[in-house]
Amino acid sequence: MSWTRSLSEITVNPETEGPATDVDHITPHKGDRRLFFDQSNWQSLCKSCHSRKTAREVFHGGVAG
Repeated sequence: MSWTRSLSEITVNPETEGPATDVDHITPHKGDRRLFFDQSNWQSLCKSCHSRKTAREVFHGGVAG
């Protein structure tokens, strides 16, 4: 398993068409190691999109919408 592999598979974020620099967990893992390492739960996002999504999840009760 490799974060680099995941990032290289999708090099452009389809929303912003910017470079994908962060691996995001589609469903927050909240410490669950199985979910953390589940590659089907990974997506590549640009830094700003990842930060925005994570902030919504953390500060707004998990609503990523």
